[in-house]
Amino acid sequence: MGKLLFSLAIIVGAMVAGQAFHLGIKKEKAREITDNVMGRIRSAIVLFVTPVISLGAFWIVDFSNLSLISLPFIGIATLGIGVLLSIVASKTLRHNRLQKGSYFCCGSAANAGTVGGLLCFAFFGEPGYTLTVMYCLLFTPFLYLVSFPGGAYYSDKDTSQSLIKRLVSDKIVMIFFVSMVAGFALNLFGVKRPAFYSTINEYLIPITSFFLVMSLGYTMRFSKVKHYPKEIIIMLIIKHILTPVFVIGIALVFGLQNYGDGMLFKALIILSAMPVGFNALLPINLYGLDINLGNSCWIVSTLTLVVIVPALYFVITAV
Repeated sequence: MGKLLFSLAIIVGAMVAGQAFHLGIKKEKAREITDNVMGRIRSAIVLFVTPVISLGAFWIVDFSNLSLISLPFIGIATLGIGVLLSIVASKTLRHNRLQKGSYFCCGSAANAGTVGGLLCFAFFGEPGYTLTVMYCLLFTPFLYLVSFPGGAYYSDKDTSQSLIKRLVSDKIVMIFFVSMVAGFALNLFGVKRPAFYSTINEYLIPITSFFLVMSLGYTMRFSKVKHYPKEIIIMLIIKHILTPVFVIGIALVFGLQNYGDGMLFKALIILSAMPVGFNALLPINLYGLDINLGNSCWIVSTLTLVVIVPALYFVITAV
């Protein structure tokens, strides 16, 4: 129960703090400054702190284990099923072109890294966070090679810029892959990771999670949510019910429930039930899709963590 309360305190506390910052700032100039500060905090974490955590995770992961090697492919399979289900749902809802693109993007992104990583760390310690890193390994390529092209397809804007060029020039992508390769190299050559690394991560993971979730809470805008009840409900079903059922089925077929006293199986349940990722809003904004629809699905899906996290806790303690 303590692990549940710890993770809920960070998630709820961070979202409330972020939204309180937003509501508490009335002057336009002060809001611009705060927007800039929030962006800088998020960028600093992604560019400088997250690579340290990722490097440490790849440094100790057992790449000889086929169960772990399957995680990145299960991860992108969850995004893929989200894409397919969102396309079907969008047709059923008779969306216009820009709404279809926005819904497509929401289906193609999940917040398994920040929120899922925090939950796996809270419930299973650093080994759980390592599973998260493996699970999300192909999320960034998926974003650039599926989410962005999909958003461009539904857009009315000029989308002639090369996605490959954007991918290789994105410093966040490059830093992530450098940290991954460095960690893998240290692992491969048998370099022993310093004992203090675990202690550092015990603080870095929850602290960075808090500030990243706080930045999400700061960007939440609720005024348009009431206009998309059907879209939101269906997206919640896709993200929090159908996708986990799909992943659980895969895990049982391949016998992953037997790895690590069930930790891998439990981590998959958690990671597969994560809400719409903030990254969904990137192609939605870039290509002029229906931002109100995308923002509404993202907001409500994220807020349902207040219910989803306790539900996940009781599920993983029962299996």
